[in-house]
Amino acid sequence: MLPPVKSQKAVYDVVIVGGGLAGLTAGYLLKDLNILVLEKEAQAGGRILSHSAHGIPYDLGAVFAYNPGSLPFTVNSSGLIRESEQIGIFYGGQVHYGSSPIDCLKKLELEQNYLQELENFQVHPTQETERLSDKLYTLVNAFFQVIHPGDIWDYLPSLQQDALIKFSTDHYETSNGELIEQFQSHLGSILKLNTQVIEIIDNKTCVQLIIKTADDIDTLWAKTVILTTPAPIALSLLKSIQEPCQSFLQSVQYGRGTVVAIGFKNLELTSFAYLVTPDLPSATIIQHNIQHNRNKVLLVYYVGEVSAQLEAIPNQQIIQQTLEILQQLGIGDISEDKVLFTDVHHWPMVGTIISEDSYGKWKQQLSHPSRRVWLAGDYVFANTEQIMPYGMEAAILSGKQVVKKVKQYLNKEFLAELITNNI
Repeated sequence: MLPPVKSQKAVYDVVIVGGGLAGLTAGYLLKDLNILVLEKEAQAGGRILSHSAHGIPYDLGAVFAYNPGSLPFTVNSSGLIRESEQIGIFYGGQVHYGSSPIDCLKKLELEQNYLQELENFQVHPTQETERLSDKLYTLVNAFFQVIHPGDIWDYLPSLQQDALIKFSTDHYETSNGELIEQFQSHLGSILKLNTQVIEIIDNKTCVQLIIKTADDIDTLWAKTVILTTPAPIALSLLKSIQEPCQSFLQSVQYGRGTVVAIGFKNLELTSFAYLVTPDLPSATIIQHNIQHNRNKVLLVYYVGEVSAQLEAIPNQQIIQQTLEILQQLGIGDISEDKVLFTDVHHWPMVGTIISEDSYGKWKQQLSHPSRRVWLAGDYVFANTEQIMPYGMEAAILSGKQVVKKVKQYLNKEFLAELITNNI
């Protein structure tokens, strides 16, 4: 049984729930106020999860290099490692390499009707997706899943052309974790780890937060709250939610993902940034070179139902299966005696399914569940011109965006409400 709730009477200007990039960005921009950033895990970062083994840093979450220009402070970045411009698709028992998804697909020696489908999709992707044959859909969808954890048909038509884009896999020497470390250094004691929010109640004059830390349950009070958790968690925390925000939160779906990182020593591999593997259980394989030596890290991704099935399997079995997949590719002499380290991480909510149901009629009111509570995070950084609520850039920009709304409320509306309520 949980202990009785203890009440802390101090009223914070802002309490930020969630220590991912959106929450950390908002915290940095508001740190001159009386604020807290609460994170239930033992480390901040959200979907940035970086580990290190044998002196090799690697990312198990957000893997593409962050954009220093979008950050709210000057970041001290390590060196950027440039990866190959070549990508590939494993199909028909071999890897077909090219400079772009279209280039790769054209090297498969497809029959003329498939090439015509591909050309039509390239010109009018939003109109042609549903006309793709099963074979070509599988091939195009493989490239789509380099950044999206769902099937292309589940997404807004305007995003389906992502299947045709080649993405950069350049990365920092010390991983994206270096960014989280610098945020933590700036925030200091403002950031509270191992602090779980149980409930958020927007009362008449301020917001009440019930929190759990170690064996205690406490109550915090805040003039405003920024909630940066994924949609299902936000839905469970909020005591009351106004429309249309409630319907939006109920509609948001996430794809599952599993990443397997395998470090190799002195391994020569074919030059590629990433491979897609529609013929195999894996979805995408990313190659990371290590500066100043011949060691490599291969990041192997599984998505959707395959990822869900892997969650019931011991890690060692997943690693063995992954090694067998890599050995089929013909990209180098991959053997167990060259393995330096292995790591496995499951993400129940690796990325948002950017569907018509959730984002087809996007408007800013969808991110405002109640008078003094705002949502932030990559999934609510969207606009009618470019719906792309996904990734580190979107999370950072969402944090900046919500700060403007909260400051406007604190500078104008909060004082007016306080006067009105005391009359």
